[in-house]
Amino acid sequence: MDGNKKLGTGSLSVLLSLFGIVCSFTYFNKKNIGDLILNSINIYKMCNIISIFLFIFSIFIGIKYRQYWGAQTGKNISIFFIVFIFILSIINIVRVYL
Repeated sequence: MDGNKKLGTGSLSVLLSLFGIVCSFTYFNKKNIGDLILNSINIYKMCNIISIFLFIFSIFIGIKYRQYWGAQTGKNISIFFIVFIFILSIINIVRVYL
């Protein structure tokens, strides 16, 4: 692989994964920034589901267009956060039922 990768379709992988992070984990005044953004376009209580779809879509783009700048990074970030969300969900389920 050469160090001069071009911007292209695969570069969207990084942007999608970063927007997924903003939807899932970023808070401002105890409100999720993703919820604030989606509420402004009349989409309520869907931020977590949308962030999972963004992560999955970012992985697919990163795999299909890996020759572009940021595709591999976006894919890796998305995989990390999907695993992280899964682990947090398991911990929450165990905490609630024990």
